[in-house]
This record gives sequence, structure tokens and C-alpha cells, in this order.
Amino acid sequence: MKKFMLSSKIKVLDEIKSGKNIYLFYLSAFVCLFELFLGGAPNSPNFKFQIGVFFAFLLLAWSVWKGAFGILFQRDRLLFGALVAVWAVPLLQLIPVPSSIWQVLPGRELEHGILEYLHQGPYWHALTTDFGATSFSVVTLVPPTAIFLSALVLDRTQREALVTLILAVAVVAAFVSFFQFVSAGTSFSFYETAHQGFGIGFFANRNHQSVFIVIAMLLASGFLIRDARDWQGQLIGLALVMILALSAVTTTFSRAGMAFFLAGLGAVAAVMAGLRNIGWRPMLVALLGLAGLGGAIASTHQFDRFLARLQTAADDQRFEYAVESMPIIADYFPVGSGIGTFVSVYQKYETIDRLVPNYANHLHNDYLEILMEAGMLGALALLLGIVALGRLIFRNLRQPFRRANLLGAAAAVSTIFLMAHSVIDYPLRTQALACLFSLLLVLMLDDPRARLERMLGKRPQG
Repeated sequence: MKKFMLSSKIKVLDEIKSGKNIYLFYLSAFVCLFELFLGGAPNSPNFKFQIGVFFAFLLLAWSVWKGAFGILFQRDRLLFGALVAVWAVPLLQLIPVPSSIWQVLPGRELEHGILEYLHQGPYWHALTTDFGATSFSVVTLVPPTAIFLSALVLDRTQREALVTLILAVAVVAAFVSFFQFVSAGTSFSFYETAHQGFGIGFFANRNHQSVFIVIAMLLASGFLIRDARDWQGQLIGLALVMILALSAVTTTFSRAGMAFFLAGLGAVAAVMAGLRNIGWRPMLVALLGLAGLGGAIASTHQFDRFLARLQTAADDQRFEYAVESMPIIADYFPVGSGIGTFVSVYQKYETIDRLVPNYANHLHNDYLEILMEAGMLGALALLLGIVALGRLIFRNLRQPFRRANLLGAAAAVSTIFLMAHSVIDYPLRTQALACLFSLLLVLMLDDPRARLERMLGKRPQG
């Protein structure tokens, strides 16, 4: 078994080195690892961010030169349109318009009054209420776009090697989270955050760490089920993956993370049963073992703390943010306040009783935040993106028990989790998860049936 695993690793390394665009792969791997280790906090124009963007811009330019746009247009025009829309919305908001037009746009009354008070003469303004914030938001698109386009240019073996690197980071992050948790945040703390003391890994937010671990669990399961030569190896490997993932998610005390873990566990169990590689008895033993681990965790004092968090879910402040955002969306509709302007705009609407030392850095609902900041154009871009993603997800999940496409199916379920998480949080506003999301998209484009149909000159269904 060890001899087989060693020969397989050597073969994969040889395939990576002998493939085209090997140096593009190395740069892609560097950018991916850089963002996973150092891009786990909400976007901020600090030195780390600037370094990441510099190398990501090199990767982006190289990928475009290698014909990434042509590849994407040929493989999925709907996704190509969604990518263009993601970039077009903030760029359009940077276009200057005459003062006579800008001052009549909805939501600009306060800014216009301040300019009049300062006796500022009529001059042109960008559509956004904060040119700097929207310009920075455009820059944040560079790393995930670079990973997306470079992954399109790389071959399948190289893409899967990037996934392997992500899994290695997830394992390290899981062990780091244990040390963070047992030390109450005094060890391996990379960010000053309200979530310090929980198992947050390389993120500033425990919810982001938990969804990252669950996605890694799904991708690792896809590899194991596809490549393990016997069901015993599959079962042992899956058991280890699930135990590590459950332990890491537990240290986050994330309600969403635990829900995603249980849903991911169900998805993996369904695939294993559907492939019929093993009988019901080994599956029962595995489930009983996992249940035993869950029971051991449930008997601890920490689990009582987790239950206490579940009881306060209805009082979560993020739901108040969603309710309070409705009049703001209406006031700025249909133009929007400008991508990246949430903090300044939201603070204008805060009442005195809500003034506290901390401030809301995001709405904790990406869909509503897009409507607030981008208005009608944002809604159209969001709709296009959802349709493009839904089409990809359906294509990869319509036959979930095809061994050749298990990685694509894992990427599809992971994408669903990220989209669902965006209803109550902002996972894609961190570079780490945004770059991971970009790679998931390309994995879903790797559907074997769709690739065969392209070779035959047929249009993929779905």
C-alpha cells in the first residue's frame, strides 16, 4: 500500500512538471497559499494585501496573455458574462458625471448639502459616494480573478495539485485551531478579533474558518472516494477526515459551521451509498464511530456553551442589520451608494442607542449589501451570477455518483454552502475564501461529460 501511494505521488509530480505552463502553476500555487495563510481577514489596504495584489496582478496578466478569456468564453459564455458583470459594476460607479446629475441621484442629499455649506463650486463626481472605497473594491477583485483565470489555463492535474495544497493548509489550520482554543487565544493569534479564543485558524472570523474546514472535508472526501483502491482504505480515510473536520469545527463554536458539517456528512454518506462500493455494515460501523465521537464531544462543558449559543440565535444582531438595511436600500435605489461604502453609509442611519465602540464592517448578508451598494446594476449582476452558478451546480450534481466527477460534485456542494453562508455572513469578502471559490468554479467546469461534448462539437445540456 505504501509502495503504491509513493509511486502514485511520484507519477503525479512528474505529470505536473511535464505539463504545460509549469511556471504559471508555481505562481498560482504561491498566490493561492499566500491568500490562504494571510488573506483570512476582511479586505484592508495593508502591506500584506498590497503584496498579495502585486503577485496576483502578475498572475492575472500572465493568464490573460495565455488566452484565459478565450478559454472561458468557449467553455461557458454565461459564466464569462457573470465575470464581466462583477468587474463592470464597480468600474461604472467610478465614472464621473456632472454635478447637476450627481446631486439629484437618490441618497446624495447629505453629501450635496455638505458641499454647498463648504461653498464648493459645481464639478464632476463619480457615481459612488466614496471614490476611494469603490476603487479599493475593484482592487480586491484581482486575486480571486487571477486564480480563476490561471486555473482555466492550467491542466487538470495541476488544478488538482492546487486543491491538494488547499487541503494541506486546511490540515494545518485545523491543528492551529486546537492550540488557539486550548490556549484561549494566547497562542497562534494572527488577528486582533472579537473571535479570539476560538479555533479560527488563519481567519479572523470563526464562521469563515468553519466553512473552510467543511469545504476541505468535501474535497478530501472526493479525492478519497475517487482514488482509494478498496473500500477499507476509503472508510479509514473518510473516518480520519471526518474526525479531524468535526474536531476543528467544534473549536469554532460556529452554528453555521456545525450545520454545514452535518449537511456535508450527509452528502458524503449519500455518495458512498450510491456508489455501492461497500455494504451497509461497514457504513453502519463508520456512522456509529462518528456518533460515538459526537457523543464524547456532547458530554463536555464546551458543548453546553455551544448549546447556549444556539438558544441565542434568534437574538443575533445580524438579523437586525438586515431589517435596518431595507430603508437604506430604498433610499439609494436604483443607483446604490457605491461598492465598498457600507460602513460610511450605515453609520449615517445609526440611532444614538446603537452607538457602541464597535462598528458593523459588513451587513452580514452579501445579497442585501450588494443591493445597497450597487442598486439595480448590482441586482442584475447578482441574478446573472446566480443563474451561471446554478447551471454549473446542476450540471455537476445531476449525476452525483459518477466517480470521474466526484471532485466537481464536491465543488458544487461547497459552492452551495458558500452561497448559503452569504445570506448570514460575508465569506467571499475575504481573499482566502474568494480565491477558494474561484478554484471551485473551475473544478465545476471540469465536468467530464461536458468536456466530451465540447470535443464532439455538441452543446452541453443543463
